[in-house]
Amino acid sequence: MIAGPSKPRVTVVVLPRESFAHALRSLESLYAAPGIEFELLYMDGATPRALRSKLQAEARVRGFRLVPVTGPVTPNRLRNLGARMARTEFVAFVDNDVLFAADWLGALVRCADETSADVVGPLICIGDPPFRRVHSAGGDSYIGESPAGRSFHESHRFIDVPLDDAVRASLVREPMNLVEFHCMLVRSAIFDRIGPLDEQLSSAGEHSDLCMTVRAAGGRIMFEPSSMVNQFLPLLFPRDLASLPFFLSRWSPRRNAQSLTRLCEKYRVGMDDPGMAGYAEWLAKRNEVMFASVLNPLRRLPLLQPLRRPYRAAVAKLRELAAGSANGTPLPAPRRTVTDRVSPGS
Repeated sequence: MIAGPSKPRVTVVVLPRESFAHALRSLESLYAAPGIEFELLYMDGATPRALRSKLQAEARVRGFRLVPVTGPVTPNRLRNLGARMARTEFVAFVDNDVLFAADWLGALVRCADETSADVVGPLICIGDPPFRRVHSAGGDSYIGESPAGRSFHESHRFIDVPLDDAVRASLVREPMNLVEFHCMLVRSAIFDRIGPLDEQLSSAGEHSDLCMTVRAAGGRIMFEPSSMVNQFLPLLFPRDLASLPFFLSRWSPRRNAQSLTRLCEKYRVGMDDPGMAGYAEWLAKRNEVMFASVLNPLRRLPLLQPLRRPYRAAVAKLRELAAGSANGTPLPAPRRTVTDRVSPGS
């Protein structure tokens, strides 16, 4: 009797990160990269109409499932939808602005098999041309305890460092406290132990929350540098206007403040914590740039007038969180080094 083809062990779940400008290039890269077979769930939330038609055509040709999403298009909500639909041993969450090196997925699965890891992260590069500069090579995320109280810490290794031979030689497979959702392999069974991802984290903190939750449940996280992906640079504003509504929603100051508040409540960390203050400062600066880049030039359009006051109020709230203390005295920023630099919300 001849055995039939084996079923893929991984379901890849693609979701929009902040725009749709690189979606087709990313999808093409996903199928062009040599490696193991996979099933694909492509989450269709807030997709511009013209792109949706192209994705529907790609789905018919390639045989993947384009999943219509109604309601809020937030990262953890889409990841939860994909994880519930998957029927494979592993789920690989990837953003729609990622390019893939050869055998990126096979390397992640081999690492999980050989180390019994529940979560595995690849070496994430950034920019175009791709695979020239490191975005993250794993990192650390934890809640510190001291006489002064509890504090939130998040750091990433080798941020914005050129990927030269010396850096490559220094990167090895090793246990890690933090990997990022730009690309992450997760053993499906871990969700039976930790439950679904926290959907109250609607725009920030999701990767730290998952990794701290997995570790608290006795799970194992690994960094696998033989797997490589490449993220495009974050946008100040979308190049394609069709992405603008989703972009403004994805990084809205209201969602940012909600996510920070949720992190503080969940981990019993005060708003006066330097780690949270640094997170709020990064998000506030991003929102101010967005306001100047997108809303100010269009301020004469009547449609946008109702947005201006609440948007400024929400950014002010982030600034208040970033100030950190009741008297408004800014707290010191976390210390940073070349290989261990804080990059929240990346």
